[in-house]
Amino acid sequence: MLEDTHIGLKVDVDTLRGTREGVPRLTALFKKLEVDATFYFSVGPDHTGRAMRRVFRKGFAQKVARTSVLKHYGLKTLLYGVLLPGPDREQRLAATRATLEAISRLDVHTVIPGHGASFAGVAAAVERSLRRLEGFERDELRMARHVLKVMFVFSLLDRQRLPLGRIPEYLATVPLYADFNARYFQLNDAALAELIVGELERAGAVKKSNGYLIAAS
Repeated sequence: MLEDTHIGLKVDVDTLRGTREGVPRLTALFKKLEVDATFYFSVGPDHTGRAMRRVFRKGFAQKVARTSVLKHYGLKTLLYGVLLPGPDREQRLAATRATLEAISRLDVHTVIPGHGASFAGVAAAVERSLRRLEGFERDELRMARHVLKVMFVFSLLDRQRLPLGRIPEYLATVPLYADFNARYFQLNDAALAELIVGELERAGAVKKSNGYLIAAS
């Protein structure tokens, strides 16, 4: 019954890590199994991390609660396009501005992004992005806070919940938070926890329940 059935195998490669590590392994496996496949690559810089802003949108927690995002992508991939790599931050911000300004000069009707649904209203979207970029250009601490908050939400989704009294201790044991705190904030563990949790609560991304902190649905 399946003798005349043809199946096409498509592989989407959306990250730098996937290109460097995943593709060689898959091609070796396909060669061993004598399977053909078509690979689709995302070109340009890896900006996977920019999708992390969606953690603040209602319903995002439910979509990823069953999947370990940190384990699937890895911490470094999740930071691409947000703050990594750090040494050329100014050049990357300038490049982002140049890209947005170039888009604003085009007659674009619909955008089909790498993450999320397609949308119209491009001029307004570009204007919002430019305002957001201006904030990052003026205040590096704002960008650092954004990274910490997003990574904390992903960690919370992985663990489902965290005891409120253990959050400062948890932050102290994760090198990312300790490094960012030493570089940008110089707060004690309790104050850093209060900063991150407080801003996420006000954004509606997390909530307290029976002595635990959980991601808002």
